[in-house]
Amino acid sequence: MKMIKNLRIISTIFFLTGILFVVKAQEITKPTKVSKAAYCDKIESFKSLPTGRLEREEFVRNAKLKERIFPNKGNVPVLKEDPVWQKNNGTRKSQAKASLLNFDGQNTYSMPSDCNGEIGTNHFFQGVNTTLAIYDKAGILVSGPTDYNTLFSGVTGASKNDGDPIILYDSEAGRWMAAEFSLDPHYMLIAVSETDDPTGAWYRWSFVMNGMPDYMKFGVWQDGYYMATNTTSGDDIYVFERDVMIAGSSDPQMIQFDNPNRPNSGFHTLEPLDNDGVFAPSGTPGQFITINDNAWGGVNDEVWIYECDVDWTTPVNSTFERTQQIQVSDFDADFGTSWENIPQPGTSQKLDAIPQILMYKTQYRNFGSSQSIVCVHTVDVDHTDHAGLRWYELENTGSGWTLRQEGTYAPDEHSRWLAAIAMNAKHEIALGYSISSSTEYPGIRIVGQSAGENANASGILDIAEEIIHTGTKSQTSAERWGDYSLLSVDPQDDHTFWFTTEYVGSTTTKSSKIVSFQFSAPNDPGIFKATAVSGSQIDLSWIRNEDENDVLIAFSLDAEFGVPTDGKTYVADDTIFGGDTILYIGALESFNHMSLAGASRYYYKAWSLLNTTPEYSTGVTTNAKTLSTTPTNHVTDFAAGTPGGNIVPLSWTDATSDVVPDGYIIKVSDTDFGSIVAPVNGADEDNDTDLSDGTGSYKVQQGKGSINYTGLSVLTTYYFKIYPYTNSGAYILYKTDGTVPEVEATTTISYCSSSYSNTSDDWITNVSFNTIDNTTGQEGEGSYGDYTSISTDVEIGSSYDLSVSFSSETYTEHVWAWIDWNHNGDFSDDGEAYEIGQGVSTTVSTSIDIPVDAYKGSVRMRVTEEWDNDPEPCGGAEYGETEDYTLNVIDACTPPDMQATDFALGTITSNSIEINWTSGDQDVLVVAKRDMAVSSLPVNGISYTANSIYGTIGTEMSDGYAVFGGVGETVNVTGLSDTTEYFFKVFTYISSENCYNKVTPAEGQGKTYGMPVVTTNEISNITSNSATIAGEVITDNGSNIIERGVVYSLSTIPTTENSKVVASGTETGSYTADISSLIQNTLYYISAYAINEYGTAYGEEKTFRTEISTGIPIHDKDVVKVYPNPSSGNFKIVLPIEKESFDLQITDINGKVILHKAIKSEETEIDLSDKAKGIYFLEIKSADFSYSKKIIFQ
Repeated sequence: MKMIKNLRIISTIFFLTGILFVVKAQEITKPTKVSKAAYCDKIESFKSLPTGRLEREEFVRNAKLKERIFPNKGNVPVLKEDPVWQKNNGTRKSQAKASLLNFDGQNTYSMPSDCNGEIGTNHFFQGVNTTLAIYDKAGILVSGPTDYNTLFSGVTGASKNDGDPIILYDSEAGRWMAAEFSLDPHYMLIAVSETDDPTGAWYRWSFVMNGMPDYMKFGVWQDGYYMATNTTSGDDIYVFERDVMIAGSSDPQMIQFDNPNRPNSGFHTLEPLDNDGVFAPSGTPGQFITINDNAWGGVNDEVWIYECDVDWTTPVNSTFERTQQIQVSDFDADFGTSWENIPQPGTSQKLDAIPQILMYKTQYRNFGSSQSIVCVHTVDVDHTDHAGLRWYELENTGSGWTLRQEGTYAPDEHSRWLAAIAMNAKHEIALGYSISSSTEYPGIRIVGQSAGENANASGILDIAEEIIHTGTKSQTSAERWGDYSLLSVDPQDDHTFWFTTEYVGSTTTKSSKIVSFQFSAPNDPGIFKATAVSGSQIDLSWIRNEDENDVLIAFSLDAEFGVPTDGKTYVADDTIFGGDTILYIGALESFNHMSLAGASRYYYKAWSLLNTTPEYSTGVTTNAKTLSTTPTNHVTDFAAGTPGGNIVPLSWTDATSDVVPDGYIIKVSDTDFGSIVAPVNGADEDNDTDLSDGTGSYKVQQGKGSINYTGLSVLTTYYFKIYPYTNSGAYILYKTDGTVPEVEATTTISYCSSSYSNTSDDWITNVSFNTIDNTTGQEGEGSYGDYTSISTDVEIGSSYDLSVSFSSETYTEHVWAWIDWNHNGDFSDDGEAYEIGQGVSTTVSTSIDIPVDAYKGSVRMRVTEEWDNDPEPCGGAEYGETEDYTLNVIDACTPPDMQATDFALGTITSNSIEINWTSGDQDVLVVAKRDMAVSSLPVNGISYTANSIYGTIGTEMSDGYAVFGGVGETVNVTGLSDTTEYFFKVFTYISSENCYNKVTPAEGQGKTYGMPVVTTNEISNITSNSATIAGEVITDNGSNIIERGVVYSLSTIPTTENSKVVASGTETGSYTADISSLIQNTLYYISAYAINEYGTAYGEEKTFRTEISTGIPIHDKDVVKVYPNPSSGNFKIVLPIEKESFDLQITDINGKVILHKAIKSEETEIDLSDKAKGIYFLEIKSADFSYSKKIIFQ
């Protein structure tokens, strides 16, 4: 039953610009339900998700699309010809090279493939049934492919990979949104990226749906993510709380409505408007749109507009209503009641035209003085199932939506369908679509309307059609082609179109294309960048447009910019109405904005002057923050909340006084606080979410205040430290002094939920396993029984029968069990799932072997029965039941009381280590491991093969190698790598039972000998023909130094085969070597070296340049003074030589000139304090004088 809380009667007829639209009696609908997310968490890196896809058979989806009805068909005259049919191809050629990129995306086994994807700031994110992949703007794959529901792995309802993927870029927030549905039971899974980088962190939620959320479609609006579904029995309009989701909060609200005004077409989904670019005026309700063929009902063919006014403070006050019914030219959406619509060559198989809905997505644009909607659907142009593209542009200038232009594109005998449409900032309209006929294999094409034609509102697509892909095969396996494609506009330039759709590939799978194109050359300056180079300067750069027009650059402190007035000429320091200030106007391609405040963000916009009038382009923006000094303070109140499984919530109070941080890096270790390595200035660390080595790090921005640190191991104590930082990249500065806030927390075990919605027909009646014998009835709500208080002991290596009885009337039930043998909080590991059997009201059983490597202690056992399907351990469906129990895993033997002691190292070489211990006549097993401690224990009942040659095949254990087994107290382990640390543990055991004592075994570590370790240190005393090089032998790695010194060459990677200078001494520690007979003004490559019996080791390579020999007598040279040196960049030059002027030039170590000026023969002060620290070269010249000197800024 439709829920109608209020009825508002309106009967008004409007005549605007000659177009009729009627607003009839409309029903104002209140929400049927307001709820919050059923699940929330965060993954730290999309890029770290498993890649690869499951191989699947061809699979037909969305069967409900076949539901086509025409209840009013008998009352409507036959439409012989579409009244706005464009029968000719456009003649205008693209002013730019239309197709910029054209490359293959992902393929799929699904029918349809549901190919879609959007362009963001730096990436194109594509989704198909059921795969995700991320590309950069050059078309290079940067992440994936991965199964779609891998993004939602562990989220409630994510076990199905049901598909209908949605990918959207929320340009105003700089976030990505991804969604898929999960059916039986019904969930909506939504993820929002933490930044505009889709390969980084994502927040994830699942929401419980009321009814099957078939063919859901999303749109971005400023107050919510709006969704519509093909749900005839249940709710079909939903809004999700966008601001809360962008913030990553755990409890976003969802408001849902049951739309009382659905077109009577059978299958039908409304299209939510997707707001591209500038948001709609504040307070504008979210909106939906659809079409209504009068063969479904009504008198005229119409476009219907709906408004959804959301109140997040009091959600029950929200409303949904149809507000306009706009008459359009007659169209024919009747291709019959089957999917056999579009012909192909060489086969009788036809393809689905999907004619009863608007195609995804419907784009909304706010151009200031007017607002626009563009949308498209498939129609029969001549009553012969000849498919064409009916498209509309609607406009709202403040008095409601009106039809601005419409057209139907079908310029030849071929059918065109599965279109997507978009409009860019220049009011150019693009369509991308599929094409096929009995003589044309299914292919891909694009077409468009130029800005000039758009100004005429002619309904004509004047830009000539372009072929993106010429088909070579027909699809013969199914009628389903695609349910939707997607065309988007690059948010960086608001000009370039990106389109993705499918085609028949070289195999039986469906392939896809991703293409970018332009219809005209962009007018704005390109690659507009702002780079902070100091605390007072931001350098701007850009590329002039193809016409090389002059540019106008302005800045703002609040990101608000006005619009330059066409016809007005500006000069520097003028202001544009709206508050921004002109910095530069002219033909250059760079500008240095100086004398700025430190640690402050500045916003910039660049326009092209298109002609002498002048007229100004749309403009592009960028911003940067001037550099800051080291943060003054640490955070306060750093705390860990209650861990949830492998997640530890962390919170703190930001440092906000004095020098405020830009963000924080959180370091973690599973060892102790002392093992956390503090970050280093100038080293901007990436997030390290791989904790396999026991350490990791994660960066958060100032103002965040909390995160959920994920990806941890269960039942493990973790140690966290948080360091504030300013700046980024090579300029990043960390505060590591003072008392660094730290906190520790121990993770727990947390299992996924399993529930079933119907409790009346089938349930588990008894579970028997060893001493467990539990008889139960119906479990009630959720059909879940928590019997974890019931347990039984099971011994490693033993076998037990598991029996499950159930009642199911006449229905067939499938029964499975899962046991978390490794105690990691999930049931997804190999060997943890058991198919017990199936039947009707019976008992099924199977034998279960207790794995020898099972966790010793309490583990979870889950038993589930489900009607007609093999159940999953997480989620659930409609009919079934789940029960959980506890198993106590114990050893099946008694180990020896005695344990080995007195671990000691003996002789060590470059490839062997002798170890000794005390164990008497007790058998021992010695385990060795490279680089890290032995962490796993031997398993009772297993006889391990041992060999003193490390790494011998057959001696592998789960953690290291067995290098000795039997009675003894010494072993010489060989086959080792040089200069490598090896760890050892010695376990006593009873050989007859292979029963091991695992409590406090003897253990230790040793490091093999090898080549020395040497570093190259300071280069000093550089002249035109000599220099002094310092080196240091850090360690001889157990073998005495034979020789040490310096090697040098005119090319990179110098060795002792080149030139060398041997330094005095053969001990470890520091030394120097003097190099002479060098060439003036020449770049040399040098390294320190040291030799022992195992070989020659080199320090890091460094370079220096010899000075230029002066052309004046030494006493004249010596009277030139440059002081202080080293300096901060502020120094003086004294030239007590009578001369009118001298030429001064200062270059950096790469030869780049940073200062060139004339100076007088007197004291001159130079200020280069804004330059980077390092070595520079000063040259002073005149006709008969030259002088050079190395100067150092520090």
